[in-house]
Amino acid sequence: MMSTETNKVIVRRLWEEVWNQRHLSVCDEIFDAEYAAHEKGFAPVLLAAFPDLHFTIEDMIAEDDKVVTRHTL
Repeated sequence: MMSTETNKVIVRRLWEEVWNQRHLSVCDEIFDAEYAAHEKGFAPVLLAAFPDLHFTIEDMIAEDDKVVTRHTL
């Protein structure tokens, strides 16, 4: 099992690199091959509709293998 800090880094990469910086290839790095990650298919549609979309992480809580974020748009 990964540490809570490692898990938080991965979740932060999702919001910052995938969504805010539009680097969809990062999905291949942070998601397990067996995970059905829909972000790569969904993100282009959402970003086309809302080109200025930006997420700001306000809070991040991690415990064991779970990470929760509260973010604003």
